[in-house]
Amino acid sequence: MTAETMRDKLLWIETALADAADLARESDETLARERRLQLAMAHVLQTLTEAAADLNNLMLMERGGAPASGCKDSFFQLVEAGLLSADLATRMQEYCDLRNVIVHLYDRVDARRLTRALRGARRDFEEYMRAVHDALSE
Repeated sequence: MTAETMRDKLLWIETALADAADLARESDETLARERRLQLAMAHVLQTLTEAAADLNNLMLMERGGAPASGCKDSFFQLVEAGLLSADLATRMQEYCDLRNVIVHLYDRVDARRLTRALRGARRDFEEYMRAVHDALSE
């Protein structure tokens, strides 16, 4: 069950990364102007972050640990387990913060913030995926 669930989470991330790449083809001006694209960016970034946090917890539990207390903690527990760099975990924390703003409506989500996150997501989540694939092949 866990291996199948992990594959499902990886597929969610890969699919959302493809969606992020499609959105990233738009200009900053278009992304700032079009609400439907802002909603799409928010959804893609939320999906990426939640799927990664879920995957983190699955990997932690597979290694006999307890699930993390939250999104940010899940990345730092992978650092402690030697599966992720501290630099990447720090960058992923920003996606957790943005996810919380999106989900809990803490504040109006600024289009510029979404665009910056979207533009960085490909690099950060692809690096994350490489680390996960390395960890799963151990």
